Amino acid sequence: MLGDGDGGVAHGRLLTRFAEAVLGADNHALWAVRRELQSTLGDAALVDSAAVVATFSSLDRMANATGIPLEASTAEATADFRAQLGLDAFAK
Repeated sequence: MLGDGDGGVAHGRLLTRFAEAVLGADNHALWAVRRELQSTLGDAALVDSAAVVATFSSLDRMANATGIPLEASTAEATADFRAQLGLDAFAK
């Protein structure tokens, strides 16, 4: 049944776990969910899923590079290295 934490998408939970693992830091979790996605949905779906995650990530990075203001949590988490690199000067 769709609609119970899956975003209304078939295999939504699996796809969400894959996206979170790709963007996360746990390589073991990534390999495990990648194998599960591949065995459940097939090679083509694995490639398509990776392409969607990569596209979203690149669009997000491009948006950030255009000068869109940082979210408060991102500003806080990056304050130290932005100061060290002098990046805040470009925001003025």
